[in-house]
Amino acid sequence: MKRIFLVMWVLIICLVFNGCGKNAKEHETQGRKLYKRGQYSRALAEYDKAITINPYSASAYFGKATIYELKGNIEEAINTYKTFIQYALPEEGPDIVKASEKIKELSRIKEQQETEQFK
Repeated sequence: MKRIFLVMWVLIICLVFNGCGKNAKEHETQGRKLYKRGQYSRALAEYDKAITINPYSASAYFGKATIYELKGNIEEAINTYKTFIQYALPEEGPDIVKASEKIKELSRIKEQQETEQFK
């Protein structure tokens, strides 16, 4: 009886802390698939799940930033690209360059919008 209770307890803990069996990479993969299908809200949810499991998941932040940019949420895109750069590994160099360029581009757009707003 104790053994059954122990096994059940371990399973419950695994489900709670491991996203019902999925790891961060699986959520990132699902997020990318949903993104490619244009299902941005669902993709964001998958990226959020990946980040909940692994808060240092740079590629999940990159995916989120891309979606924020597409949705026109410039401030959130800039901040999320910055977070991506913060957690990116050296082998993600090309994406670090892309994120840096996106930050510059989006910052210019944001500045233009703010300037036009006050005209």
